[in-house]
Amino acid sequence: MIATPALTVLPGVDIHLAIGASIVSVIATSSGAAATCVKDKMTNLRVGTFLELATTVGAIAGAAVAAYTNSFVLELAFWTILLVSGAVGQRDRRRHPAEP
Repeated sequence: MIATPALTVLPGVDIHLAIGASIVSVIATSSGAAATCVKDKMTNLRVGTFLELATTVGAIAGAAVAAYTNSFVLELAFWTILLVSGAVGQRDRRRHPAEP
């Protein structure tokens, strides 16, 4: 979630390219973790297959929306989601502080 805004703000990469780079990094990380979990037999293949299908449908829908959406609108959506996620995380952190 941090990669896309960081790529667009710091080096000034176009948001469409930043989203693609972020997706590639998430897929690579997930694939590595999944391989380890499958090897250690810590997976539920039915749940994994369902989530894979849902992820594919979401990726296709997101790509279609991003292809026809202005860069400014995409940036606004990403920043809004990032700020709301951060605020919710901070609120939950204050309600349930970690044990020392």
